[in-house]
Amino acid sequence: MSDQHASYFGGLTALAFSPDSRFLLFAGQDDLITVLSLRDQRVVARCEGHCSFVSGLAWDRERCDVLKERYRFASVGEDGKLLLWDFAPAGLHRPKGGHHVRLRAAAAATAIALPAVTDAR
Repeated sequence: MSDQHASYFGGLTALAFSPDSRFLLFAGQDDLITVLSLRDQRVVARCEGHCSFVSGLAWDRERCDVLKERYRFASVGEDGKLLLWDFAPAGLHRPKGGHHVRLRAAAAATAIALPAVTDAR
């Protein structure tokens, strides 16, 4: 093991490697999504937008342009939201004091409300 990361509280529930294996997304019961740069071995962003556990993450291979360093990923949560996140490493800067960049859903993602699924039994 070369590194260890944990959620603020609760367990981790999802992870996904970028198509070029440069970034790792992970999320969990703390309602946040963390973007980890594998090359730099540091957290480059924490994404806020869900009001409940994040249950799934996936990179959009059609919208990831590795040459232009533009990425898109999706997250789905127990709050019934599907969020689409646009991510460009060049647009992130390392904040003073070592704090993480926080992406907010209102500015960085598109929210799609999912209808509640009922059991038709």
